[in-house]
Amino acid sequence: MPWRWPRWLPLPATAGEPGPHDPLPAPQPLLAALGQAYVGLANGLLWLGERLLFPRLPAAPRRVGVLRVGQVGDLLTALPALEAIRAAHPRAELWLLSSPGPAGAPGAEQLFAAGGPVDRLCLWHREQLAAPGGGRRWIERIAALGLERVYLLPQELTRPWAQWRDLAALRWAGARGVRGARIHNAHGLPRAIARAHDRSRPWPRESERLLALCGLPPAPHGLGLRLAGEERRSAAAQLAAVRARAAG
Repeated sequence: MPWRWPRWLPLPATAGEPGPHDPLPAPQPLLAALGQAYVGLANGLLWLGERLLFPRLPAAPRRVGVLRVGQVGDLLTALPALEAIRAAHPRAELWLLSSPGPAGAPGAEQLFAAGGPVDRLCLWHREQLAAPGGGRRWIERIAALGLERVYLLPQELTRPWAQWRDLAALRWAGARGVRGARIHNAHGLPRAIARAHDRSRPWPRESERLLALCGLPPAPHGLGLRLAGEERRSAAAQLAAVRARAAG
């Protein structure tokens, strides 16, 4: 029998909705509390799973991985976290484990083509994972890297069961220490609860959220991106065009 929303719990209105700092109309405080309880329970279980699967973190890892999937924008917001990880492990070989999604989408390969805070890239596409045996081949690739420490930088809307999958896969791949599995919202629940939870709390900047997940201080000096000559000229031309429009 399909699940239905209880009649005694009306849905929030879709017209004239309050802003993020306005008082929540009834019954949204209850919905927001349900969402907060879900987030707290999920994060507690993820914390426990990390400690059970990876009880100890290597003191001085020689190979460090960062799991951050997404396209160029998702990776740009992760730059402060990547720089902090680079500064915390200056002698380690830093691998970025990333996928832009579908084949051909812009991602880490394009963003870090001329260098950056990471040393090496391990990339894959959605089609590769969806192919028969794709998950097993992904685990074998990660196992071949010999990563001793892995930082998870999940996207903002990543569900907790997806992070449990990542923890299990990394444990199977032989990673010795993994941290960073957390959720920030209640988007695994019905939409009304998720939206009420979203409006009931402040949302940090994505770069700040990812930096907090690392548990590391910001890098003293941003490492930034190293752009190739053509990319540098293109970026300079676009910035000049933006300044001209602003001045006009």
